[in-house]
Amino acid sequence: MAMTDGHIFFDIDLYNQGKRPAVNPFLSVTRVGHQTQTPLLRDTSRELSSFLVTYERMKQFLHFGAEVGETARNILALGSRIDSYFNQGTEKTIPLNINLLILAGLWAGVWSDTKVEDMRLQMERVNLSYSTDPNFKAQVNEILAKSKTFSELVSSLRRNADLIRSKAG
Repeated sequence: MAMTDGHIFFDIDLYNQGKRPAVNPFLSVTRVGHQTQTPLLRDTSRELSSFLVTYERMKQFLHFGAEVGETARNILALGSRIDSYFNQGTEKTIPLNINLLILAGLWAGVWSDTKVEDMRLQMERVNLSYSTDPNFKAQVNEILAKSKTFSELVSSLRRNADLIRSKAG
């Protein structure tokens, strides 16, 4: 699909893997998308895109039967969790702020010892808590407002990991 401000590339391999929408983020291009984002969203997008490129290269490298070290295992584990997070159902909409919170929580290791299926249930509880608890919503919005970069958000969530865990309980 092409448009005047860029193009979106739909990938049949991603579709066959069950990813919806099956948009290939590495071949899709936008000319104005980043100008319309807040600095935090722009930085998150850059950080995440860079990480996903590294993750995909690491997965391709493993096809050759290479042994990986601790750093590579950590990249693969985080990449798997983020990839799993992106496989959200179509029946529920997760607010942008809670998406940022969850991505930064994954990056910060809030769910590093949790199985992916359990993590998905916890994320649904976090989303529900965000929607129904005005205090939690205010806390999340405050953390996001104070964070100008993705690394600041991750650091803040490392300090406040109990906030997410208490709502995901």
